[in-house]
Amino acid sequence: MSEKIFVNETTVFKKNPAIQEIKTEEGIIISSSNIKDKCVYYLDNEVSFRIWELIDGKNSLDKIKEELFSQYDVDKETLENDLKSFINNLYFKKIIIKC
Repeated sequence: MSEKIFVNETTVFKKNPAIQEIKTEEGIIISSSNIKDKCVYYLDNEVSFRIWELIDGKNSLDKIKEELFSQYDVDKETLENDLKSFINNLYFKKIIIKC
């Protein structure tokens, strides 16, 4: 299991400028422009698309959580846990970085 990053409600992330994003009918493919990293990540559902849109270098984790909670029928604890897990995964794959 990977380490967990410390995030709080005010943590802001942005997309790593070294990644490439390819939108397809099936989803979004994210890959590193650095061939040696060989990082490929697939976003294949509506919620992951929305989170990806909200990771813009301006929205805090709390703001992303509020936006998702207002748009989807999910309890807050599940949303918070799933969001932190998703963010953690993107961060450790160097797809997003802290601002």
